[in-house]
Amino acid sequence: MLWYSCIIVTALIIYTILLYGSTIYASLNNTNISSPFLRKLFYGLSFTAYSSGWIYLGALESADNEPWTYLPLFLGPFIVFIFFYRFFTKILVISHKENIPSIPIFLEKRYGNSKALAIVITLVCIIIFIPYIALQLRAVITLLSVTLEYDSDYSITAINYIVLAVTLCLVFLIILISGRQENLIQNKYKSLLFIASISAFLKVVAFIAIALLACYLFYKNFSSQNLAIDFYSITKSIFFKNFNLAEFIFQTTISMMAGICIIYLFQTNIAKEQKVKDFYAARWIFLFYLSIIALSTIPIIIIGHLMIKDIGNEYWLIVLPIYEKSSALILITVLGGFAATAGTTIVCCFSLSRIINQTFFSNYSLSLSSPSFFQLQTFRWLSIITILLLAFICHLCLSYQTTLSDIGWISFAGLIQLFPAMLGALYWRSANKQGVILGILLGISFWATTLLCPLLLKHDISQFTTNSILEWIAESLPFRLSYITFCTILAFLINFTAFFTFSLLSKKRVVEYWQATKFINQNGYKQGSNAFVVTVEDLLLIAARFIGDKRTLTLFENFAREQEVPLVLNNKATPELIYYTEHLLAEKLGSSTARAMVGSAIEGKEMQMEDVLLIADEASEVLRFNRSLLQGALEHIDQGISVIDKSLQLVFWNQSYMDLFDYPEDFITAGKPVGDIIYYNATRGMCGSGAIDEIVIKRLKWLSLGSPHKSERVFPNGRVIEIIGNPMPSGGFVTSFTDITAYREAERKLQESNELLEQRVDARTKELSELNTALIKAKSHAEQANESKTRFLAAVSHDLMQPLNAARLFASSLSQETLPPSANSLIDHLELSLSSAEELISDLLDISRLESGRIVPKNETVSLAMLFDTINKEFSALIPEDISFKAHICHAFVKTDAKLLKRILQNFLTNAFRYGEGRVILGARRLKGYIRIEVWDQGQGIPEDKQKIIFEEFKRLDSHQTRAEKGLGLGLAIADGFCKLLNHPIGVRSWLGKGSVFSVTVPISAPPAPPVNKNVDTPAPSLPVPNTTAINILCVDNEESILIGMKTLLSRWQCNVMIAKDQKECENVLATDFKPQILLIDYHLDAGYTGTELIRWLRNYLNAPKLPAIIISADNTPEIIEKLQQDKLDFIKKPIKPAQLRALISLHVNLK
Repeated sequence: MLWYSCIIVTALIIYTILLYGSTIYASLNNTNISSPFLRKLFYGLSFTAYSSGWIYLGALESADNEPWTYLPLFLGPFIVFIFFYRFFTKILVISHKENIPSIPIFLEKRYGNSKALAIVITLVCIIIFIPYIALQLRAVITLLSVTLEYDSDYSITAINYIVLAVTLCLVFLIILISGRQENLIQNKYKSLLFIASISAFLKVVAFIAIALLACYLFYKNFSSQNLAIDFYSITKSIFFKNFNLAEFIFQTTISMMAGICIIYLFQTNIAKEQKVKDFYAARWIFLFYLSIIALSTIPIIIIGHLMIKDIGNEYWLIVLPIYEKSSALILITVLGGFAATAGTTIVCCFSLSRIINQTFFSNYSLSLSSPSFFQLQTFRWLSIITILLLAFICHLCLSYQTTLSDIGWISFAGLIQLFPAMLGALYWRSANKQGVILGILLGISFWATTLLCPLLLKHDISQFTTNSILEWIAESLPFRLSYITFCTILAFLINFTAFFTFSLLSKKRVVEYWQATKFINQNGYKQGSNAFVVTVEDLLLIAARFIGDKRTLTLFENFAREQEVPLVLNNKATPELIYYTEHLLAEKLGSSTARAMVGSAIEGKEMQMEDVLLIADEASEVLRFNRSLLQGALEHIDQGISVIDKSLQLVFWNQSYMDLFDYPEDFITAGKPVGDIIYYNATRGMCGSGAIDEIVIKRLKWLSLGSPHKSERVFPNGRVIEIIGNPMPSGGFVTSFTDITAYREAERKLQESNELLEQRVDARTKELSELNTALIKAKSHAEQANESKTRFLAAVSHDLMQPLNAARLFASSLSQETLPPSANSLIDHLELSLSSAEELISDLLDISRLESGRIVPKNETVSLAMLFDTINKEFSALIPEDISFKAHICHAFVKTDAKLLKRILQNFLTNAFRYGEGRVILGARRLKGYIRIEVWDQGQGIPEDKQKIIFEEFKRLDSHQTRAEKGLGLGLAIADGFCKLLNHPIGVRSWLGKGSVFSVTVPISAPPAPPVNKNVDTPAPSLPVPNTTAINILCVDNEESILIGMKTLLSRWQCNVMIAKDQKECENVLATDFKPQILLIDYHLDAGYTGTELIRWLRNYLNAPKLPAIIISADNTPEIIEKLQQDKLDFIKKPIKPAQLRALISLHVNLK
């Protein structure tokens, strides 16, 4: 016993020296391994952490175990690294590109950066690897007990004390490796790479040495006796005894999935600094290593069965050198055992401690303040000690009859619960966080109930004795499986089914969609790159065309400062700058158009005169479409509606307006002077008595002054019409005409009844009651009509804003081009008109939203510094020449709605610039628990008796006309309405002749937590290859004007366009042998016919089931969107952006 104890202590000392020496060498040589061969060799040997004490001792554990049951442990990695190595390569490429250090962070980033998911996966990894580390400790016990018991009877208690001592040594070694400051801070783990390589070398040397000893014993004991050995019979009787094909296939599959998870977990920590391309060579080194171990076990198993009477029936790898009494071979075998068990334990504990540190400590403690090295070191030490302590406790709970094989397969059963989430992360776009969490929790719960708990409670897990239901299910299968394999497969199926089902049923967030795109579209490592070269100046020019030169340069300079890189125009643009440019354009043009614009600029395409004309056509098309859209909305209003612009020309009306005034069919047209309409109505006696010319002049004067009015007019036919006119900002009127004849008739009758009430009280009581009822109904109808008007104004204002903004962008783009002076003048007028229209509609929208109560304020933390900086930049170009403006930055945070507060301050400043003189100042004062934001001006001041009415709608002081000609008294009313919504007190102080101060008081908030920087690299999209053949397009819509507009637009894109209103006209078009290549069809057609029904008919008619089709509709309700997604049809919302339409068409066909 003493001699073998000395051998064990010697082996332990040698292994400790090797580990410590590798750590010292790695710390003294901080540079990466320069030799490509050595780098690939060490990288390949790092995978051998997979071959733990289970493989080292388990394959030769007992003669009662069939050797074929251990073949899956070798066959699984072979299949993965030969046939499915691209799966593993894809994982490694994403891990290096996204700087992902572990499986929890990998799944966290893939499934929407979910911290909750990372915590769940971390806890699962701890639960799974505790029995796996306990397996290594059991292997140490086996190694020591077998070695010592051959000399004397050594108590199990003493062995446990030795294992406890070994555990403490492992704690010391792991802390020594992971606790060095340069490893912890610089994330360099070369020492682990050397440890894994040394362990692999010792294990393979031990296997080869014992295999050679087995061959020697075979030659010595059997060849000398001239025994006729039938190797085929021996192999068949030994290796394939009681062979179970189903068990073999399932165990191989389990080994494949577990091998991917465990190798990925270890290699991201061991070989973090290695290059991904080295994996292609390293995998063959690993497979060669496994082949040597697998082949070495064959002669050991054969000689063990032949000499079973002499050497016993278990642990032949250790028994053979003891039988031969070779101290050198015993030392080699024990060294290999320490390498297999201690090496795997070191790597596993280090990986788990690092995962815990990243998930729990880094995500929470580090978010509050920067931790010291001592904090990081202490947390990692505590994690390692806790893990080893739990593993030691788990080892003590294990039954001594439990084999290493049972513990190993149970650990693998828990490990493969991570595989569905890994597989879905790389290949299934619909996989989401909810499905992953639910699947893993259900799978792990079943695994813990059926396998882990019986294992720790020392139940017999070799048979179906713990659960009769599982036994009944297993017996109903057409093949026979062991209890462990059956429960493993069942837990995996529960996990996978829950993951798949709930991923389909639950809703996926936008961030999960983008993360899925990054992971699924990753194709692995590629040599070289054919990427184009684009300079910073190229991106600056394309962005300036739509944002403006000065603002674009400012935005680019701010971005460069944030990235801490110089802004050099001739430098190659980084992917981050390309993505930022696309993001800026997307805010103005939409994401699809922005991608097309950036892609066009990158490929070097310049805007020619044809492109300028195309933009002008698109702007005109937007305006025509806008008129059609508004006309459709007006037809659903019971009131008559007319809209005139500031030039007193009619721009919009509805059919009710036509019916009320009984105009001739062709009399009302867009752009018709309102004076002609008034004159026509006056000649028919609809404008009261008096000279016709005086009536016309008088009403035009009212409209020019922009005064709101409300009146009633009795038409010659006896109808009473209530007329309500409201001016819009920057000129123009919206007028509503309501037929209140019934209301006035009821009122007249009520008045007559009241005059005769004393004489006819009893006789007319019933009649009076009926008249009162009629009056109430009429009044209710009038109120409903007024509410309908309010809703209409809100809808019209919102629908007009988008196309007008697009038109303004087009006009801005035209102004950047070199055009004739006459064209430039027209563009300037167009920009002014569009700007006025936008301001007009914006104020109208705010008023209607306030009246309808549709604004729901947010309660968020807002940085006043960022808000003041944004306002300062926005108003820097709008300040009148005789006014100086200064914003005093305040670094406080407040609780409010950022958008509404910004609008309040904008209205304050706009008011100050209009009426003020000299200086205008934006600043803030701290109060107790509040911040009072103030805008100071040096205007004429406001009398005290007028300081309340200025917050009413359409109220302004007559004396303030300096720059207020375009103002209509709505700015302060809107600000007051927003303050009431936010519950922020609004105030004004003023001194006549000196100036005024407008203020809003906002509650102070604590600063938010620092945001996590998420850099998303979006590659620039490529444009389709131009085609020289014109595209045949069939457009279907029930509106003639829309069809004409679409045909005009598409024809300019060199397309052959045919139009139709319904199915019958489509038949006529197709009868001319016209073969459409793509369909553009409105959703709501006449007679209740839908676009999807027409598409199905056209595809059947043309025998083209995959004919591309795009649905165009202003109705974007969720029900319709879902139906179109089920039919796999593209959708574009009205009003159409031509650039967006072109990009969508280009996805299916190549435009010329």
